[in-house]
Amino acid sequence: MKKDGIFYCEKFNRNTLIYHGEERDEILEANAPKISQEQIDFARSMDFLLVNFIRGDELTQEEFASLAGDGRMVDVHSLTLGVDERGRRYPREIKEWFDVIVLFPFVQGNQRELHLLTGESGERAIRKLMNAGVEAVFMTMGKKGVLLGYKGKTLYIPAREREGDPTGAGDIFSGAFIRRYIQTGDVYLSVLFAVKIASCSIGPEGPMKKFEIIKSLLGQ
Repeated sequence: MKKDGIFYCEKFNRNTLIYHGEERDEILEANAPKISQEQIDFARSMDFLLVNFIRGDELTQEEFASLAGDGRMVDVHSLTLGVDERGRRYPREIKEWFDVIVLFPFVQGNQRELHLLTGESGERAIRKLMNAGVEAVFMTMGKKGVLLGYKGKTLYIPAREREGDPTGAGDIFSGAFIRRYIQTGDVYLSVLFAVKIASCSIGPEGPMKKFEIIKSLLGQ
């Protein structure tokens, strides 16, 4: 359904997350529908677009490639997760996606996810993406921060480590980066800001308190 220029899905995904230390199992209990051609056409008109997969089959490679251009960012997290008959997610290689993923200037994923995409580990994965044309790579490291690849170099940006639920921190990083990048056009400043905001989403405070903290920081 489209209202006031915004598409609203009548059906949403539902994930169960089971944590084992810093690792987690995911069980997909409901799934959002595939993205329609009308939504794809609408997305092409956006000044900045973030593609964040849910199941991994919402877009074909050809549809994804058609969205390429300036101001485009992809988080490969759920693309690297297959789904078995019981809805359990499992890591899967997505090397066949490499040539279309690198059409986007900004790529985000943790170390395992970028390995599943590139076949390389750590900084080698980042450099492989940059060598293929990606402008900036964000290797998220949970509570530890982000390893940034930009202009042929890598830079570790530490986070303020806090104990608490890290669920959603990667999504908050993406949103905060986009917010500051649209304002400044500066990748370094935007990543510093995004790490700061994402760090605040991990902690002992309840959801509403975290929301108020993040809302106040977004006003800066």
